[in-house]
Amino acid sequence: MMLFPDTATTIASFKPALEKVLRPIEEARGLPAGCYTDDAWLRFESQALFARQWSAACFATDLPVDGSAFPVVLAGMPLVAVRDRDATIRVFHNFCRHRGMRLVTGSQQGVGGLRCPYHSWSYKLNGDLAQTPKFGGEDTNTHPCFNKKDFGLIEVASTVWCGIVFVDVSGQAGAFADRVAQLDKRWHQIVENEVYYPRGDSSFELAVESNWKLAVENYCESYHLPWVHPGLSSYSTLADHYHLRDEGGAFAGQGTVRYAPMLDETGLRFPSLEGLDAFWMKGQNMPPCSRMSCLGRTVTRSLPSFCCPTGRVGRSSVFIWVILMKPSRPRNTPTFARVPPRCGRRFSKKTFLPCRACNRAGNHLPLTEASFRR
Repeated sequence: MMLFPDTATTIASFKPALEKVLRPIEEARGLPAGCYTDDAWLRFESQALFARQWSAACFATDLPVDGSAFPVVLAGMPLVAVRDRDATIRVFHNFCRHRGMRLVTGSQQGVGGLRCPYHSWSYKLNGDLAQTPKFGGEDTNTHPCFNKKDFGLIEVASTVWCGIVFVDVSGQAGAFADRVAQLDKRWHQIVENEVYYPRGDSSFELAVESNWKLAVENYCESYHLPWVHPGLSSYSTLADHYHLRDEGGAFAGQGTVRYAPMLDETGLRFPSLEGLDAFWMKGQNMPPCSRMSCLGRTVTRSLPSFCCPTGRVGRSSVFIWVILMKPSRPRNTPTFARVPPRCGRRFSKKTFLPCRACNRAGNHLPLTEASFRR
């Protein structure tokens, strides 16, 4: 893997500290501070991590109708996700094969293809090059030495899972099904339920002013709960939480076996998905917590897991939530979330607001009786 000169220099300077990270757990140390603050290190992560494995690029609902196109940047590379006329989602490098002009700069819907604004070359939504106007002269759109079949858009391996569009920019990450096989086995009862994340009430965006790894680390541990979420910790203790880790490194996370979907003493509760076995229902008959805001977050933390650095998926007997992170700078991680609506419930930013590296707590839920069943 070729590295930028400053990236190679940064890695070399971090090497002594990184060697301590790889020691046995009894002796190991955390990553050096520069891994959270250095621009060159983030470029290295983009090259070595985001671009070389399956990474979350966007939500399927960013392509709401057939004929949609949505530009994204992953690992510094401009990509465009499209939903063609037969509803197939594909991802391409977002540049024209003629002079490298960016094709799509904003969300588009109801389009029949992609047109380059520079020389008006146009592409079908399956990536095929369709038109090259005046390429052979004033009245000629072709040339005998040019075969349009050789100049279609460059496609990136992609798949949709749990409402997230995942991509493998390198083409060397292996089969996505193998990567999530253990999660699919664990979650098969919920995966079989259709998941839909409409934009609007079911989505929100956060400006997380921290390194992306801090956000992941925060969601992988429950150690902070007694102090940041004391209401939650009053009935779902540290002892009730457990860690999830795939031995092959495909995912990691944490969950709890005890949570209270009842929201107050009257019996208001989040509805559970139907047909789930006892594994998913354990701990639901606990006394309700007095802190409404804490209860709202409890469900989001029931069984979360992480299948790639830029995407998080959480599941419980009540709902599924997904979070997509787009690291832009070492200390800035724009974060986008989707939560599918249940029983007509309306979601807002405060409803499922992540704790943002534990610097906010106590956000209250906008609850109404009509939103829940008894």
